[in-house]
Amino acid sequence: MKKSLLTLAAFVAVMGAGAVQAGTNVGQWTAGAGVLWTNTDHDRGLDDDFSLSISGGYAMSEKWDFGLNLFAGNHDRVGSIGESTIRGVTFDFNRVFSRDARLSPYILVGAGIVDQFRPGLSVADKEVVSRVGGGAVADLMEFGGGHKLQVRAEAAARTSIGRHITDLTGSVALQVAFGAGGN
Repeated sequence: MKKSLLTLAAFVAVMGAGAVQAGTNVGQWTAGAGVLWTNTDHDRGLDDDFSLSISGGYAMSEKWDFGLNLFAGNHDRVGSIGESTIRGVTFDFNRVFSRDARLSPYILVGAGIVDQFRPGLSVADKEVVSRVGGGAVADLMEFGGGHKLQVRAEAAARTSIGRHITDLTGSVALQVAFGAGGN
C-alpha cells in the first residue's frame, strides 16, 4: 500500500511540474534510457520480468516523431531451470498530439526484430515483430538552448509475425531532447 501511494505521489509530482511545453520541439533529437516491463505471451514459456532499454529519436514534424529502441532482459523459464534473454530493436513512428501541451500523448506503430536467446544452448530464436501502442512525454526541466530533460511513459503490444506470440510491454524512461529545434 505504501509503495502504491509513493508511486502515485511521484506520478502526480512529475505531471504537475509546471512544464510550459511537454513535447520535443520539431527538429530536435532525443536520447534516453529506462526500464521495460514485459508481460510475456504464455507460448514463450518465460516469466514476466524487467528489461533495460535505450532509445533515440527525431521530431520530424509537428505531428510525427521517429524512434529507435534497443532492449534486453533475462526471463526465467517457466517450469524448468535457467533463463532466456529477450533482446531486440524496434523502429517506431509516433503520431504526436498536443506537442505544446503540458502532457504530450502519442500513438505508436512500429516494427523490429526480437531475439529470444537461450544461454548454454547457443540457440537464437529471431522473429520479426510489429508494435502498436501509445504513450506520453512530459518535461521535467529545460536547460540552455532549449534542451530538455523529459520523462516518457509507454505501453504497447509487440506481436511476432507468423508465430502469433504477443508480448505486452510497459516502460518508463528519462530522455534528453537536444539540437536545433526551436520553441
